[in-house]
Amino acid sequence: METYLVSCTSVESNKHKKALLKLLREEPVIAFDTETTGLKLYSVDVPIGVGIYFPKADEGYYIIDVISGLAFLVSCLQNLKTRIVIGHNIAFDILAIRTLCRKKKIPCDFFVDVVDTMIFAKLIDNNTKTLSLNDISELFGFATRYQKEMSEWLFMNGYGDKHVVSAAPIELQKNYCIEDCVLTYKIYERFCK
Repeated sequence: METYLVSCTSVESNKHKKALLKLLREEPVIAFDTETTGLKLYSVDVPIGVGIYFPKADEGYYIIDVISGLAFLVSCLQNLKTRIVIGHNIAFDILAIRTLCRKKKIPCDFFVDVVDTMIFAKLIDNNTKTLSLNDISELFGFATRYQKEMSEWLFMNGYGDKHVVSAAPIELQKNYCIEDCVLTYKIYERFCK
């Protein structure tokens, strides 16, 4: 199985923000993922982190604390209007951010061209039992180090099989999210061949 580990920067300083914005302006295709407190976006759950992978630069950036950094995140996303944005179930990620923006009364007009690898998988094999990123990654022979680490951490800390990424340490959240972005991009590449 192929493993893909990339450099990942937590966006915590102006220097990191400038580097992220520069890559957003330069790269034509990016992979994108959010981590949330849960799946109930219209009521209590919110995004806690956003991962962006830049394939040409082979770098990942993780925006921590989306709630307090929402204005910066929206400015980043507005740079994506002329980019191809790849995600796995990306409608959920977009909904998470737009819902938070509505709650905080921040305008959020972003995303023009999106590609959803979950829809690709369904179109290619309508009999697919599961469309999870993990299962599709394994189908293509991609190893998932941080997905396994996250599952083990959640189990060892009493969460069982509940997917409560927000409970995990920030470093694990960041690596997990960026790995999802990289795998999503690699799956997109395979679908395009």
